[in-house]
Amino acid sequence: MDRSDDLAEKDNPELEAAFVDLKSKPTPKERPEAGNRFNTRLFGQLYAVKLGDNGRLQAVRSELVGFKPCRAPRAWVVSLR
Repeated sequence: MDRSDDLAEKDNPELEAAFVDLKSKPTPKERPEAGNRFNTRLFGQLYAVKLGDNGRLQAVRSELVGFKPCRAPRAWVVSLR
């Protein structure tokens, strides 16, 4: 798999500098500005975040009427023939 376009694999000096600045602030009162700079750089490059896969397989019997697959199992508006 070619990951040559993956931003996570490339050097990012601006993001690294913002992170070092954030870590080096000695007091919590000094950190918000550095944190905002870090977040601005990070989220400015963010296009999509894969949060995971839902590998759940749902199967129903043929006499079940009204069932619609969903992320979480539901049983309302469902009846048997």
